[in-house]
Amino acid sequence: MPQTIHNHFLKMPNCTKVVVTDSAAVPNGKLNNVSGPLDFCKGHLLGKGINNQAALNRQPCGYDHPFYVKGWMPGNLKQLHNATVSSSATGLTMSVYSTFPSIWVYSANNMPANASGERGERFVRYGAVCLEPQNLPDSINQPSFPQSIVRKGKPYHEEITNVFTVSTSKM
Repeated sequence: MPQTIHNHFLKMPNCTKVVVTDSAAVPNGKLNNVSGPLDFCKGHLLGKGINNQAALNRQPCGYDHPFYVKGWMPGNLKQLHNATVSSSATGLTMSVYSTFPSIWVYSANNMPANASGERGERFVRYGAVCLEPQNLPDSINQPSFPQSIVRKGKPYHEEITNVFTVSTSKM
């Protein structure tokens, strides 16, 4: 089993924009075109840019970024392809589809050096990747973002589908 996600391949063909945030991941209400290590439109290994401090603006360095999903429309419950991540070492692939306007990618950057789980498992920095479909972050304070306020008596509905596959060549 891989110890880190450096050799996991991430592709997000509908994520051509990233939410601009400060080094603490607080959004400023703007979207930028993806570039460099944040451009997963055609896909690349997560390790390719995970230590690029200048481009990622995170300390500790790594992915902790919300991406806007191209084609999203308010009230449309058609699920869009958000992301696909795969490991050639395990043959596992996970594809994420949702009705949310963004997906946050987090690469376990903030894992302390000596982290352990309930049963004594050891966790390592970059030991996992999290793909989180969600509303645009901090939308309540960002007038340019679609609002995500849930009101009494008004139905609220979003959907997320995770599709897992296993390559038969790894079995």
